[in-house]
Amino acid sequence: MVVGDRLVCGCPRAGCVTRKAGGYVVNRCTYLPTCTLGTHAHQEDRVVLTASGQFGSTYGSRAFRLDAFRAIYRPAHLEHLDCYPRETACITIRLSSSDPSPASAFDFADDDLPSAARRLWAELDAGDSASELAIESLGGEIIARVTSGASGKEAHPQWVHSVRDRIEDEYDDPPTLRAIARDVERNVCHVAATFRRIYGKSVGQYVRDVRIWRTRALLEDASIPLAEVAARGGFADQSHFARLFKRRFSMTPADYRRRTRFLT
Repeated sequence: MVVGDRLVCGCPRAGCVTRKAGGYVVNRCTYLPTCTLGTHAHQEDRVVLTASGQFGSTYGSRAFRLDAFRAIYRPAHLEHLDCYPRETACITIRLSSSDPSPASAFDFADDDLPSAARRLWAELDAGDSASELAIESLGGEIIARVTSGASGKEAHPQWVHSVRDRIEDEYDDPPTLRAIARDVERNVCHVAATFRRIYGKSVGQYVRDVRIWRTRALLEDASIPLAEVAARGGFADQSHFARLFKRRFSMTPADYRRRTRFLT
């Protein structure tokens, strides 16, 4: 995780965090309204998603205005100018060489993009061992949506069920999404989008759900401290475990343990 207070142009920025997840580098940064980035280009294709505020991006004669929860696709090596008239928070996903690669810049928005952006924003702050997989899968989903690769012609492909089975077997040390995609001979974005379409959650969220269910058995053994249960389940700490457990079962781990002891 990298935190800084200056852009390469010298302009100030606030709350900037960068995390690497699988083949993606995901950056979340707040740009201050004093910044105007001169002509520049990037070494890799990028998707930039505005989480709040607004900024403008100009590619030659083409000008884009990016309001909240609108994305722009930036092809590599294509020069452009950026201007931030107000404080603006953005999430940037740097694509890998195996991802779809349109030749020109374009903007994009749909009804699902705000929810995906909020989930990705939150995952950048998560510290448990499933967060990297969650960031990678959400990044792949967003890229698939932006590049129109999320429709998927297969209704219920067999390979996606094998992905689910592998996750359930390896939940304590899950493989990266890139490794999963390689093994099923599919594109990372396609795997991420198809998995969510069929199971209603990202690969990272599914891993957390499996962990939550598996830790219930540990809670039935009163000799295991709650902090140890959280650690065995791969959660960042006991409070993180308790929060997710309560969200899933409408009671805290301690309440579940007391209830189980009473019933037995």
